[in-house]
Amino acid sequence: MYFFTLFINSVNMVYMKCIELTNSIYKVSHYLSMEEYFLETKKECFFIWNIEPSIVIGKNQIAQIEVNMPYAKEKSITIYRRPSGGGAIYADEGCFMYSFVVKKDNVENLYKNNLSKICNALNKLNIAASLSGRNDILFNNQKISGVAIQIKNDYAVVHGTMLYKSNFDEMTKLLTPSRIKLESNGIKSIKSRVINLSDYLPFNSKYEFMKYLENEISENNKDNIISLSKNEIDIINRKEQIYLNSDYLNTKIPYSYKQSKKFKSGLITVYFKIINNIIKDVTISGDFFEINDVKEIGELFINKQFNKDNIFNIIDNIDISKYIYDINNEEFKELFDNEFS
Repeated sequence: MYFFTLFINSVNMVYMKCIELTNSIYKVSHYLSMEEYFLETKKECFFIWNIEPSIVIGKNQIAQIEVNMPYAKEKSITIYRRPSGGGAIYADEGCFMYSFVVKKDNVENLYKNNLSKICNALNKLNIAASLSGRNDILFNNQKISGVAIQIKNDYAVVHGTMLYKSNFDEMTKLLTPSRIKLESNGIKSIKSRVINLSDYLPFNSKYEFMKYLENEISENNKDNIISLSKNEIDIINRKEQIYLNSDYLNTKIPYSYKQSKKFKSGLITVYFKIINNIIKDVTISGDFFEINDVKEIGELFINKQFNKDNIFNIIDNIDISKYIYDINNEEFKELFDNEFS
């Protein structure tokens, strides 16, 4: 049974929903399908995920590159792909995740307006949480929450993790981020960048913390608890099958040209399959945040000769910033500097 807290703004009639916490644990795919359902039905909401240990990669990442696949298999850790950008995460029983589904805004406002609610709730507990970089919430200059965004039509999802008592040793073994990414951030490992909150909070379990956060976001409005209908649950369950399909997770990238570069927007890698100097396939991967589908960029290169004039002319005739957040055309051209210098 699902229970939600319903908030009604009498001026704008904005409906916000929050899960009433139970000890039930669902697959990552279940919560992703919930997000999709709320996006399509245009219902603003907030809910917390309670999940089994899982790895979640960003929309444009390649699992075989981001994850220690043999170790994940040994530990029976399921890997999922989410429809938002950003980097790979390992979420275990020591953490939880959360989602805001809200009306579309620019990326900066989506982060600020929603994550500030998380920070305010933590600040009340004397946790000096702050927003930092493109998608992090920090405490003591270390990450306690990493966040990603998905924009679809007039609505957006802002979702992230919250570290309470996660196993960072397992996280380090399971995730294999690019050396370029780590060095560009001035860090030696994933483990050195993150911190758990369990030692700093007045709770005996993550469930107490989850309940506290839910109450804060909901403004303790318990009078508006409702449940999803059976029809809505059925719809969500059907949508979940997409995220369980192996074809959705796996990315095959036969290529003859590859270049990577870390930008302020994230790590971007381009793969070109080239036959007789003609571009036959393109994959653009990375932990960047996508505004529009980057596959549209790749399609522009298909069946073009692989040379500097063609590549740069294609880039000059589109606006990269409409596809990838916080990058411009001249920066994107830097991916090809080594090839055409």
